[in-house]
Amino acid sequence: MMCRLQAKSKVKKENLDEAADMLAEFEDAEKQVSEWLEKGEELVRPGITWDSYDEVCQQQQEHKDILEGDESQPHIQIMREKMHQLSQLCNVSLLPRLSDISDRTGQFKVAANQNLKHLTEATDEAQDFEAAVEQLQAKMEESQAKLASPEFQQLPLKERLAAQETLLKDIEAHRAEMLVLLERKQRLKVQAADMPAYENAQTLQGEVAILHRAAVRQNQAIKEAVNQEVQHEAQVQQLTGAIEEAKKQMEDMPPAGQI
Repeated sequence: MMCRLQAKSKVKKENLDEAADMLAEFEDAEKQVSEWLEKGEELVRPGITWDSYDEVCQQQQEHKDILEGDESQPHIQIMREKMHQLSQLCNVSLLPRLSDISDRTGQFKVAANQNLKHLTEATDEAQDFEAAVEQLQAKMEESQAKLASPEFQQLPLKERLAAQETLLKDIEAHRAEMLVLLERKQRLKVQAADMPAYENAQTLQGEVAILHRAAVRQNQAIKEAVNQEVQHEAQVQQLTGAIEEAKKQMEDMPPAGQI
């Protein structure tokens, strides 16, 4: 009888020791998930801050890092296995704890992925906008260089007028692109002064206007010069014609002694 009691006691102790080990493993896995989850929940709780481009980029990286460091599923699986094993040994209900951490993990992942999506869209949008500003800046610089180039100034007037009108069309296209860029700027999710392209676009708008005015003035001046040249050529041609006509008339006149 005593032996049977001792054997039962030994089995019970072994079961309790095994249960304690399983509970420790359950709680260790729970701790791993909880520590990661608390950081994540703290990250998403305030929502996204759009006041600074640098902060937006930082938030994007933080969301990437926390999601890439996600090892919750293996730990939750361990918790599930240990809960099942413990239920075979003793009457301990770990389901509420497992359900709570599983639900919180799922909710956090949805929120974090949604935030990351919005942040990535915003930074991609800002980078595309910056590239568009840089492209227009390059076109502007090319047009400015043409307008001021010695080769351009030395062209014959009529050729220069044709080239000037082509250049003016290009600059008017720059103005149209600038308007599109300004509309895009108003739609940017990040309306922050620390975004490089934000200030560059404002500066570029003024430069486009100045270049357009200069090109229009120069175009008008060349047109006037061409008109004067055409008038002068017409006058010269008319005078040359009159001289030729007078010469012809003189040649056709009979000598003075034959009159």
